[in-house]
Amino acid sequence: MKIYPILIFLIMLGCNQSKKVEVKKTEEKPSITKEVEDVKVENKILYNELLVVLKNPEDFTKINNELISNDLSIEKIIANSKTYKAVTIKVPADKTSFWVDSLSKTDNFSTVEVNTEDALEKVNYFSKKRLVSVLKTPCFGDYPVFEVTFFNDGNVTFFGKEYTLVEGFYKFKLKENQYKELSNLFEKTAFKDFENAKDTEELQDFSNTFITYNDEKIKVKVWINIPDEIAFAYDYIEGILIDEKLIE
Repeated sequence: MKIYPILIFLIMLGCNQSKKVEVKKTEEKPSITKEVEDVKVENKILYNELLVVLKNPEDFTKINNELISNDLSIEKIIANSKTYKAVTIKVPADKTSFWVDSLSKTDNFSTVEVNTEDALEKVNYFSKKRLVSVLKTPCFGDYPVFEVTFFNDGNVTFFGKEYTLVEGFYKFKLKENQYKELSNLFEKTAFKDFENAKDTEELQDFSNTFITYNDEKIKVKVWINIPDEIAFAYDYIEGILIDEKLIE
């Protein structure tokens, strides 16, 4: 008769041991999951994204091939129009500074920076709000070299490069009457019908003037036989810059 209590005791003891083993196995699982999560986090920081603006959007295919030859790749196209293209480029995280510097030194991009919310906001603002841009290149002489962009909200960004009264970045806002006059003058232009200037040996010492309006870009070399509407619109821009004491 005493055998039954002993058997019952042994069975209960075995059950308790099984439960302890099961609890132990259950406690080990979170640590395995954490290790997997840590690996995923490490993989996420292996690469960074650079946000770049192409200097000449028509060279997209050539630039993409050059990037591929350097084991880089374009991830996304952020802005995509005929005259303005911005993309993100995937680069190794530990080589970010190297690639920012290297890509900036090429003649392919007007801006190169790490992709942040602020950088993305600037690109979106430029692509959606630009009214007209002007780029003046160097020539044989001390004529102003600059870039200026007028936006639909009246803001103006100027970057003086050489022979300007202000060098570097400068921002100001148009008066309401200036903005209306500028808009009216460019509405009268016909960029699509304009024949771009050719680079010839005789004209190699002359400056280029690139004017971008309504997603069309024209190139003026010598201001002779230029449609009056384009000449008047450009003269008005120069007048604004002179009044703002940016050029003379």
